[in-house]
Amino acid sequence: MQRNMQNISFFVIIAILLGCNFVFSQCTNPDASDNAAGETSIADDETIADIPDCSDVKSEDDLILCYQDAVAISNRLVDSAVDDIIALEDDSDERLTFLDVQMTWEESRDADCSFLYDRETDPQKAKIDQAKCLLEENLDRVNQLEIYLCDWYADDLCPEDGLTDE
Repeated sequence: MQRNMQNISFFVIIAILLGCNFVFSQCTNPDASDNAAGETSIADDETIADIPDCSDVKSEDDLILCYQDAVAISNRLVDSAVDDIIALEDDSDERLTFLDVQMTWEESRDADCSFLYDRETDPQKAKIDQAKCLLEENLDRVNQLEIYLCDWYADDLCPEDGLTDE
């Protein structure tokens, strides 16, 4: 009886692992044409040029809003670049590894910018510093991801004289 229970438990564990494997393979499948849960890719039409210039904004409240908009656009640009790389990668293990690297980068970015927020005593200035940090980190990441895209997948589509901010 105990042996039968062990066998059943073994088969249940195998079924769960196979189910998880299937789910992960579908999540990282570049051929999936449906966006999960009605997602829309807003960043397809956005470029770095769409990020607002907050240097002329005078009031702190308006500056915070401006940087929040800039960070939101830069986040979408990062996500779009990640999606482009994932879509071009054929190897599911490489896609998962890349996603792990991306999540680690996001955690590091958030920790760096939170550190700046925590160091500032003025709450308004802290929000501005954190948003500036997030924006700069995101822009650096977009450039890095574009380089990866060119080096790994689309060398013939990339400019010869380097990347330009559109």
